[in-house]
Amino acid sequence: MNKRILVVDSVPTERIKLRVILKAAQYDVDSVETIDALKEITLGKLDGIILNTSSGEPDQTIFKLRKHTGSAAVPILCRDGDAGPVRRIAALAAGAVDVVPMRAPEALLLARLRVMLRDADTVQELDRRRVAAKAFGFSEASSRFAVPQSFLSVDLCSADENLPAIPTVPNLTAFRVSSLGLLSDDGLEQKSEAIMLRVSAQKSAELEVVLPEIRMRKHLKHLPVVVEYPPEQHKIAIRALNQGATEIVEQGALGEELSHRLSRLIEQHRIEKGLRHAEEEGRRLATIDPLTGLYNRRYADVYLSNLSEELPSKTRSVAALMIDIDYFKKVNDQHGHGEGDRVIQEVAARIRDSFRARDLVARYGGEEFLVVVPDIGEQELLGAANRTLSAIAGEPITLTNKTELNVTVSIGAALAASQSSGRSGFQHGPGSPADTREILERADHALYKSKTAGRNCVTVNPPVSFAAQDLFPTRPHRPRVPL
Repeated sequence: MNKRILVVDSVPTERIKLRVILKAAQYDVDSVETIDALKEITLGKLDGIILNTSSGEPDQTIFKLRKHTGSAAVPILCRDGDAGPVRRIAALAAGAVDVVPMRAPEALLLARLRVMLRDADTVQELDRRRVAAKAFGFSEASSRFAVPQSFLSVDLCSADENLPAIPTVPNLTAFRVSSLGLLSDDGLEQKSEAIMLRVSAQKSAELEVVLPEIRMRKHLKHLPVVVEYPPEQHKIAIRALNQGATEIVEQGALGEELSHRLSRLIEQHRIEKGLRHAEEEGRRLATIDPLTGLYNRRYADVYLSNLSEELPSKTRSVAALMIDIDYFKKVNDQHGHGEGDRVIQEVAARIRDSFRARDLVARYGGEEFLVVVPDIGEQELLGAANRTLSAIAGEPITLTNKTELNVTVSIGAALAASQSSGRSGFQHGPGSPADTREILERADHALYKSKTAGRNCVTVNPPVSFAAQDLFPTRPHRPRVPL
């Protein structure tokens, strides 16, 4: 659906010109001569407003427009016959997104409008996500104190050029850095919350290199970027916006104007950062078992599904171990569920310490755990399983009342490996254990045998190739750990 733009301009030729330009750019356009004329039309939903502020004070004109539209959320782009620093500051302070000179080329107007609407969509999406995050209890905590704001200042100019000095920016601190340092220092995101690229006419082509590079750097890609360009060099401004700049400003702007622009962008950046953190925390909570800190079954199932797709080409072998705490019901019955949780936590920690960091360790059920180990041999698997038995049975678990409880586990393991050492040896046919769900079934079957064999032992299904069809061989391998 096309974006809907309202044009408010007392000059008939300007209204006609803007209508033609905007319609050619696939916008729906409504236009009025004065703000008072708004009461005579049905506005409906607006995506943006282009307002001519030449005939009055920009702030008063904007306040009057807001009052008539009844919405503070619709972004306003001002066009002004003067567009000098003082009038720009007044418009920005009143809530305008930017002020474009009346004489500016239409390409600059359209580029600035596109960025304004894109940012408005971002703000709207952030608001939706904030509401959703709050409903799930993931919203970012509000800070009691204002956090100091800072930005990185980067000069893109030749050695024989001198850019104007950066004015003092109220409430913000500027850190000077080279373009090389900007792209290479991954600690800069912790230091500042915005980037200002100060470009000369001779070096404006560097924007086509630096701006995309910023968006590719992990430590910079989320930071808003303001491009400060030479006065009247509108082609540079258009280039900057089209290359992904968040904001543009002419060189010579007063510190108060820079403060308005940067503070707005930094505040939005903080909201985005808080929501990213909330989403990451939400994803973490959705995949982590809160009692043990291990992955939960939901995550393990997705991991196994993804691993199934990798087996024929990326993995030489895969092992699954099902681990179950022996006689756990007695622990709950005799000591209470709180102490049962304590036992589960300690067993989980000992299992995790028995395997590599790259191996998946998950709580798969109440007192049942799953370990998935890619690229492991039969003897290594047997050693890891016996090491786990020893870690759990070898030392009692101390309950909160200082009672020492001897706990054991039963383990069932299954291993599937390629038929040869080369990856070409994988054969992934119907019924093959290369489907990790079937490897899991083999491990579960082995766990059942460990339980029936007396517990506190390991049963390993004999290794099979990825081409094997026999899922549940009858010959168990049951090394027992000495107690």
